[in-house]
Amino acid sequence: METLFYLPEYYIPKDKVIKKIISLKNELFDGWDYGEGFAPSSQVINKAIGIYNSMKYLGLNVDVSPKTNGGLTLIFYIEDHFADIIINPDLTIDVRTEVGIGADYEIDIEEHNIQTHRIQEVLIEILKRCTLLERSMSKNIYHLKKDFKATVSTTLEVGYQYSTETVPLNLVRYVSI
Repeated sequence: METLFYLPEYYIPKDKVIKKIISLKNELFDGWDYGEGFAPSSQVINKAIGIYNSMKYLGLNVDVSPKTNGGLTLIFYIEDHFADIIINPDLTIDVRTEVGIGADYEIDIEEHNIQTHRIQEVLIEILKRCTLLERSMSKNIYHLKKDFKATVSTTLEVGYQYSTETVPLNLVRYVSI
């Protein structure tokens, strides 16, 4: 017998992705896809929320899509790199990564019945491939950070943003040098 997914009435998640995952449980019904399709079980919902919470720190965009078999797909993406993390009704996990948008894409990785630690490896690999991360990890950027020097100001002018020229004395301990 399936355990019901229960949240107190007063519980309203602030995270948009978690709201969407929970809404799939509440809005989908058996036959939701033109007479076919099953609603995701509470176990699938809980697993999706757990995976999302474990991976959201990576900073990728995330979307959620139901599967007609009662599973869910978490879609992590940045630029034109996508990772579909598929939570199947039997709680196994599949992963598929793609590069490209629309009909112009290539499948990069397709693995079935993976362990949860593999999800993190796949998502980090996507981040490494994107020019955004490559730029931030380059030696040139490192040298810019290393060479950055903040100066200390004894006065704080209200209404102005801090710059490398005007860092108030009481905030110096928070400035990376």
